[in-house]
Amino acid sequence: MSATQPLILYVDDEKATRKVLERLLTNHGYRVLTAENGEQALALLQNVTPHLILLDVMMPGLDGYEVCARLQQDENLAYIPVIFFTALEEEQDKARAFALGAADYLTKPVQKNVLLDKVSIHLKTNVRWQDLRQQTPSGQSASLPSNFLRFKTFLAHRLPASVDTQKTLSVLTPSSLYSMSIRLGINHSQIAQAIAEFLSIPYLPTINPKDVILGIFPPSFCKTNVVVA
Repeated sequence: MSATQPLILYVDDEKATRKVLERLLTNHGYRVLTAENGEQALALLQNVTPHLILLDVMMPGLDGYEVCARLQQDENLAYIPVIFFTALEEEQDKARAFALGAADYLTKPVQKNVLLDKVSIHLKTNVRWQDLRQQTPSGQSASLPSNFLRFKTFLAHRLPASVDTQKTLSVLTPSSLYSMSIRLGINHSQIAQAIAEFLSIPYLPTINPKDVILGIFPPSFCKTNVVVA
């Protein structure tokens, strides 16, 4: 099989399921790596970069949610689309997956054509996300400096007027906005509300997974560019 064909990593602790999906994907022209748990998957990812990850949730040790969260912390892995493929079907399970950076969510059992369609779609997502990554170098923000300066002034009026607060605001950058929120004395939800109000857009405290438009922007891009959903 050619090295130019897309590489998919499938992570699932069920051996029979791994073998079935590996055969299906291989027969449709994909290269496939499998891992039986989260720890093994993360170890593989130190040496290979797949184009797509199929990820089970319920596994011993690191579950799928923790694996996805760790992927988002690594700039070399955060732009790989992750499709959760799991028996969990509650809305809160889907919402948690999307909040952690999933590009899509499939519930077992799934029809072969549906799975293959999703794989095809999100391999294209991978191409778009990699293009975004190249257009937005690490550490740089697409936010206009003048807009962000105005936002910091707007935010200052909502915060206690202390010397520490003003000092924190003076060195605040778009990429550090959320990580420095505790030092500002506000939580992430309040930051998001402030951004929404400043931009005159609706703030949604909860997300309905059925309303999510999948695979548009990777979470790492949104965080770097302070994109508000």
